[in-house]
Amino acid sequence: MAADPAIAERVREANVIADFEHPAWRRAAETLAAGASDPAVVVEALPPDLRERVVRRLLGEVEEEDRERAIADCIARIQGRPTRRLQARLREELRAAEARGDDAAADAAIRQLRDLTEKART
Repeated sequence: MAADPAIAERVREANVIADFEHPAWRRAAETLAAGASDPAVVVEALPPDLRERVVRRLLGEVEEEDRERAIADCIARIQGRPTRRLQARLREELRAAEARGDDAAADAAIRQLRDLTEKART
């Protein structure tokens, strides 16, 4: 986002910044998406390990990749996080129901997992 303002705009439009898990990345993304005129200010506010990665990219030390593909993958991964969390919770409910011999609860969890999987495919 710091290296390419068009990427920052695309992330803003996808409305996924609030879902960034790392607070420092979230703050940086919010600042960049708001149109920060000086990415150096944003980069300086990052923790050292994150700052190093961003600076290497800004300086061109990281090979150019297919940015469009990378941003699409990142947005999809962020948007899919709630579904993956729900699937994990349902799998845990299924294991617990099976462990206690609760066939009705296990069947319900299986149905919910199937429904969720079908919705994810479409």
